[in-house]
Amino acid sequence: MRRLLGPLLLCSLLLPLPAGAAWEPSGLDLTRPRLLHLGGDPEALAARAVQEPYRRILLDMMRRASLADGISLDDDGITAQRFKARAAKAWAFLYAIGIAVEEGEVRPFADAAERQAAGDRARDWLLNLFPRSRLAVPPPIGGWDRDISTSEELLQWATAYDTLLGAGYAFTPAESAAIEDGIADIAEELYTDYLEGRADLHQNNHRSKSGASLMAAGIVLAHLESDPVADPSADPSADPMGRRDPANWIAYGLTQVDLIMRWALVAGDGAYAEGPFYLRFASQNLLPVLRAWHRIAKGRASDHPSLALPVSPQGPHRAVPNLWLHPLFRQSMRWQLDMTLSDGRLAAQDDGSPGRAFYFGLAPGADLESAFHWRYANARTPYEGDGNVELGPDAVAYFDASVPPAPPPGPTTRFYPEGGNAIFRSDWSEDGVVVVVQGERDVASEFGRGPDGAPVAPESHEHAEPGAFLMDAFGERLLLDPGYDNFLTRYLTSEPEHHSMITVDGRGPVVYLAASSFWLANPDERPPADGHASLFDLIDTDFVDTATVLSRYGGTVEDLTQDSVRFERRFLFADERYLLIADRVDTEQGRPRDLRWYFQGNAGEDAGGTVTMLPTGARWERPKARVDVAMASDGAPLTFGSQPSNHVTDAKDVIQHTALTADATTGAATTLALAYPTPTSQPPPQVTPIDLPGGAGILLDDPASDRKVAAFHRIPDDSLFAIVTSNGQSSLVTDGAIGLIDTHTDGTVRFAWVEDATRIFINGPMYLSSEERTTLGMAWDGERIEIFHGGDESAVPFGTRRAFTPGSFSIQGACDLEQQGIAELTLSRERRVILAGPGPTLPAADPGPEVRGDVGEWITLDGSGSCDADGRTLWPTWKLVSAPPGSDWQLSDAASFSPKLHLDRPGPYRVELTVRAGDDVSRPQQVLILAGDPCEGSYDEDRDGFIDSDDADCDAGIEAAGSPLCGLGFELVLVLPALAARRRRNR
Repeated sequence: MRRLLGPLLLCSLLLPLPAGAAWEPSGLDLTRPRLLHLGGDPEALAARAVQEPYRRILLDMMRRASLADGISLDDDGITAQRFKARAAKAWAFLYAIGIAVEEGEVRPFADAAERQAAGDRARDWLLNLFPRSRLAVPPPIGGWDRDISTSEELLQWATAYDTLLGAGYAFTPAESAAIEDGIADIAEELYTDYLEGRADLHQNNHRSKSGASLMAAGIVLAHLESDPVADPSADPSADPMGRRDPANWIAYGLTQVDLIMRWALVAGDGAYAEGPFYLRFASQNLLPVLRAWHRIAKGRASDHPSLALPVSPQGPHRAVPNLWLHPLFRQSMRWQLDMTLSDGRLAAQDDGSPGRAFYFGLAPGADLESAFHWRYANARTPYEGDGNVELGPDAVAYFDASVPPAPPPGPTTRFYPEGGNAIFRSDWSEDGVVVVVQGERDVASEFGRGPDGAPVAPESHEHAEPGAFLMDAFGERLLLDPGYDNFLTRYLTSEPEHHSMITVDGRGPVVYLAASSFWLANPDERPPADGHASLFDLIDTDFVDTATVLSRYGGTVEDLTQDSVRFERRFLFADERYLLIADRVDTEQGRPRDLRWYFQGNAGEDAGGTVTMLPTGARWERPKARVDVAMASDGAPLTFGSQPSNHVTDAKDVIQHTALTADATTGAATTLALAYPTPTSQPPPQVTPIDLPGGAGILLDDPASDRKVAAFHRIPDDSLFAIVTSNGQSSLVTDGAIGLIDTHTDGTVRFAWVEDATRIFINGPMYLSSEERTTLGMAWDGERIEIFHGGDESAVPFGTRRAFTPGSFSIQGACDLEQQGIAELTLSRERRVILAGPGPTLPAADPGPEVRGDVGEWITLDGSGSCDADGRTLWPTWKLVSAPPGSDWQLSDAASFSPKLHLDRPGPYRVELTVRAGDDVSRPQQVLILAGDPCEGSYDEDRDGFIDSDDADCDAGIEAAGSPLCGLGFELVLVLPALAARRRRNR
């Protein structure tokens, strides 16, 4: 029973507010319509409705509404009620704004009778709503997880009724009473289902969607009275627990939304643990309700006693912030934007359904409004309003097409270290190259805790895929994340062998759903899961972007830490065009293990296209583009093969493609892989391995793109070695571990990049050096030189044939440049410098070194190291971009060089600094702050692949899972046959 203490304790604390008269707290705006607010000017909406893109939005909306035509009014089936509820909202909206949509025409109603008929249609559906929580009734009408359906119906019934009331529709008293009773019946029973534990297994989008819908019902029916009596047994209709009290629906619903969106499923930098598709799914409920709550509460935090849930019968109340304005919710919207692919589809990460677009026109935008509007219009399905919840009316009401659309500002490559996503992007065009890398841990792996510290589990929409990646390029889906069909068939696409990653002895990390269930047996310990992954060494330049994924898995069933394997996977996104993957795999004590690398290309089998197996890899070709994958090792022989693997199409069909496999039995491996996309209008490249003692090397020759590449991965030592491009015209000499040289076909060097090195020589001369091993890189483009030096030296020499004379060049990102024989740069912590022709000099931001502090402490940051090569006065701006779940996000004095940050929660914080000199603004730079002891922060400080669980001052580590049937939820029982089959395969 211990596993149930968390949910039971939560329920015991979620006591109702005092029941009584209608809910009328002061300071709120309860004028109708309260949910789908028309801004007091439906005539203005009617005027915009006949214009594009609103006309298109309404036509799409009514095509969906037509699905309800011909469905019997008394059909209570899930699909029937979904179609009718969507149609009721759509027709109520048309009534409110006075617009008819008929046979492709959008026009004002011809007369009052036509308008009345539209309202009557919505009324008729409302009078026949299904007045039950589907959790409380058996299939096919209901079911164990059908609170999802109930939440969607409840939200739309409440919105349709509220919209008609706000527009002056003349319900009879009997009609109003019947509709309000029906909506209240749904809300009361759904609320009761949650309070009485029938939804204890529904922790993710179930809680946020249901919570938002309970809020919606409470807002619409705030005038209802719920009067308890002294002797409830004397009056069976009495409500002593206030379960029919709208105030309690709002309070409970708000805390459920807060639990999911600020604590349990959203990492500190905004990444949503269930993946982009399920944030889309949850947002169908969240966006309309959180916007309405923001307007009703007039933008302030929900700290009114009647707006917050009591945490004990006597108080005090736990305030829930206004999530619409909360930085973490805004960060989630930005993360969702960054997780879109070139054509606007959401990346099929975790349980993602490929081909879907997000509702960016409805998201809280602030400084990203132009970018959201651009992505809303420039997607595979522009102006998206489709879903189980109809969002067409919201788009017409809230989307402002007059905002000039523009692609997102700033760097196209984006990192979410806490969320575990590195998104490499060449540009925002439809032909751009996009790579999404996975490296998730703790909250990002759905191992979140609530405000009371109890686990929020089990969680089911998460794939254990550390180091997996996908690639889109030149308008094609080339390297796959397999996507998601439905929960009961998730095992078809959620296994490690369906992702581009590495398995050990035939298996990957433990299934996270099982681990989250077992976690409830020992809630004070860490979740019994391996495969947690962390992102480190994140670099963004104009010629190479990098990220490292660290993970550990492959231990024994009895102890996941014992005999586990450490994986260090380094990604280099070079020239915003191609991807290098440098893997270092180390087993315990060098014991040989069976390792298999998977690369998932989108061709072969049912996927179409062509697959060509090559001596060191494979080529997958689609109509517009192809990708070549080549792999080399440090001497451990690789055996290449292929096998069918599954993925999900945009139409949600599970089909097969051909995956490349590479096998080795070894105790340690140093490998290098190259994933190189090309348009099919050009011939494919030639890729060959390099015989590199003690390491792995690859040569690429692509004359059509005027490119030659030589790349390597080795265990570094103090000796220098040379790597030469395929024509022998250009060479790179270094002592580094990972690197490449990229040239034109005539041998002219584009750039060179080396990591864990002290020196870098290019075609003879030394160009960069460091006192300690670090990352060194230089790029040339005409008169422009870019330098990256990751070392700690404040002044670094560099070589170049160019002479720098005053006025002939600009400096971006350095404090000073001197040229007395050899050029020397004085650097801030930015470490990246651009020397170019005449133009603006950009200052360099320096947010100071990493800091550790105690929980509860206010720490002072130091940006005084920022500088400007021209010596101008600097003006700083700090921004908190990541904080642990549940944090209050308190950063003060953000316009000074010494801001103060409140460490109110244990874990990592990231603060970003930009500095301005006149009109010139630096690139943003971040500093990491760790709060609390290492065990508290869920951070891999020693970079051994364990999330702090192996540190000397940690108390437990990862415990054995115990009996495989202990603590299983019903969702897990449904997939036990698949899990058992997988275990048999892995023996």
